[in-house]
Amino acid sequence: MARNTAQHQGTTRRSGSTATDGSAIVSKAALPSGTDRSGSITVGGTAQQLAAANTSRRGLTGQNISSGDLWLNEIGGTAAADTAGSIRVRPDAVFSIETNRAISVVGATTGQKFTATEF
Repeated sequence: MARNTAQHQGTTRRSGSTATDGSAIVSKAALPSGTDRSGSITVGGTAQQLAAANTSRRGLTGQNISSGDLWLNEIGGTAAADTAGSIRVRPDAVFSIETNRAISVVGATTGQKFTATEF
């Protein structure tokens, strides 16, 4: 069902509930605080879990902070270099994923670092 919206002193209001001034009230959900999923490759060339499947996840953002490529699989499979289903993340590149499936990561060298936040 479509809702009517109107701007009122910088606040978006939708029909449904009514404020004392007669305008509609919009309630906004709080932003999630985020969960740190940063880490490093524990065994070079071997995929590892970056984040488990999570039906409450809205997304995950991160950055490859190592000097080598990382590969991500965001569809619940196992990440692998140069393989269909895996996405290359070059050094210093930022990534953004919208999935509730498990996410795996692999890098060629033990100790490659990444930073990531799940929200």
